[in-house]
Amino acid sequence: QGRLCWRPQAKLRELCAQLCPDDLAAFDRGHTFDDLECTRRVSSRILSAGQRAPGLLDEFFFPAVSLTSVIGGAGQRQGLEPVGVVEAEGCIMERLAWFEDRSVVWQERDAGGRLVTVRLVAGA
Repeated sequence: QGRLCWRPQAKLRELCAQLCPDDLAAFDRGHTFDDLECTRRVSSRILSAGQRAPGLLDEFFFPAVSLTSVIGGAGQRQGLEPVGVVEAEGCIMERLAWFEDRSVVWQERDAGGRLVTVRLVAGA
């Protein structure tokens, strides 16, 4: 569809299970880079196939889902959680993140080796 579409992984798994129940092993892997990349490739293939049937994916794609609802949808979270972050180059990177209010926060090193805090604020 050419637009950003926020969805929790559990919802994506449910849709893929209905479209192609034999290809769900990728969703049951861990949170490493390879696991996330495998899940991305499998779900992209399944969703691309689903787009060939007009209207099939409309119910999944068109209700507006905000990042705020995805972040807050799993209840109160505490501590660090592995989160897959898609960087500008399209690579999926695993980050240990924590959740504050309407934000996902993690730390990483900049080009100079300094530790910087990255904050993704929902609705910003």
